[in-house]
Amino acid sequence: MQITIEENELLRELVDQYDYPYIDPAKHVTAEVLAKQLDINTRTALYRLEKLRNKGRLDREKVRLDDGKIVYGYFNILK
Repeated sequence: MQITIEENELLRELVDQYDYPYIDPAKHVTAEVLAKQLDINTRTALYRLEKLRNKGRLDREKVRLDDGKIVYGYFNILK
């Protein structure tokens, strides 16, 4: 039995809630990308990003990578 989004209100709500936008390379930085650029491990990169987020310089949102993986994309809020 095939159910379409139009036929099921609950399905539509869940898709809207959990369907994250794709990463925007001009806006987002992930811990993995930062780690590669700085030649450090991902955990250290995540620590540095979270430190800036706690200071109020960055914010984050869940984004989808090209392979479908969901990660946090950090972005600058001081623009």
